[in-house]
Amino acid sequence: MAPKLELPSLNLRELVQLRRSITVRHGLNDLQRYIDFEAFRPNLEKICKFSSKGRPHYDEVKMFKVLILQTLYNLSDEEMEYQLSDRLSFQRFIGIGYADDIPDARTIWKFRERLGAKGTKELFELFYSKMAQQGLKCSQGKLVDATFQEAPRQKNTPQDEAHIREKGTAPAEWSNKKAAHKDVEATWARKGGERHYGYKGHVLVDEGSKIIENYATTSAKVHDNKQCAELLPDDIETNKGKVLLADSGYFGDNIAMKVKLKGVKPHIAHHRVKGQEKLTKWQKKRNQAIAKRRCRIEHVFGCIKQYGGDLVRSIGLERCKIRHGLVYLLYNMKRFCFLSREGLLCPEMGQ
Repeated sequence: MAPKLELPSLNLRELVQLRRSITVRHGLNDLQRYIDFEAFRPNLEKICKFSSKGRPHYDEVKMFKVLILQTLYNLSDEEMEYQLSDRLSFQRFIGIGYADDIPDARTIWKFRERLGAKGTKELFELFYSKMAQQGLKCSQGKLVDATFQEAPRQKNTPQDEAHIREKGTAPAEWSNKKAAHKDVEATWARKGGERHYGYKGHVLVDEGSKIIENYATTSAKVHDNKQCAELLPDDIETNKGKVLLADSGYFGDNIAMKVKLKGVKPHIAHHRVKGQEKLTKWQKKRNQAIAKRRCRIEHVFGCIKQYGGDLVRSIGLERCKIRHGLVYLLYNMKRFCFLSREGLLCPEMGQ
């Protein structure tokens, strides 16, 4: 007969210290208070489509909370498994008890793969609509920019690099094992004299609330202006009266015309054109006026980097999109908590 399990006993002082350490770390109490995770359940059940046969699966909402925690602390699957079994604050946030099963690293990986890039984007759009229902007021100004997502640099021969650039696939002489560990969708790009390898995240941000409204993920070689107009809503009536603020990277290539076709007035910074030695006084003054408003998007990128949003440790564009979607969704959740705590939104989501 197995010996009886004795639970550890804690005195009043230890309980008070434990409660204090649980509630103040990284605003987990704000996420529990202001975010209604049950609102994601219908979409999660539709996306994951778990079978009712066989071994019972982990609850979809609890697994979604695991991904949110993993993104918040920028943890690997193995480290997330360990922290779930070790940290009481994580267990309380997810809603599992002392004797409940802890999802292992493989289970976390499979759930994220089942969610996919399309499912992550659907959850992002769902939460944005929930914020709108709770009184999120969008300003007239829209900010657009892009940032590099650095991936581990590949050690390929010049011949292999040329083949990947031309064909977009691994060389035929590579073994299946070698090809599985090589990222052939990540590309090189140069900016400001620095070389970057990986992918690029494009975001559309509301100027007033600094909430991310839309995003896109491409390889690093795709120019910023290729995704500018695509990030804007297609509804011209919704875009009426809105202003788009962008840096000089979006100047040219008829970007202003594409933005106007969607009903948005473009305010794009100028840069020197061919044959022009320096900007005119009017151009400099206009660029300064745009920069004073556009700089708010840099605050968004600063927060995203805290969650590891500027690095990619997976292989392939599809998994990079999943990573970006979770990071941007987490950022909106944290921003929503801040706006609610300051009294700018309703105190509780879903009520």
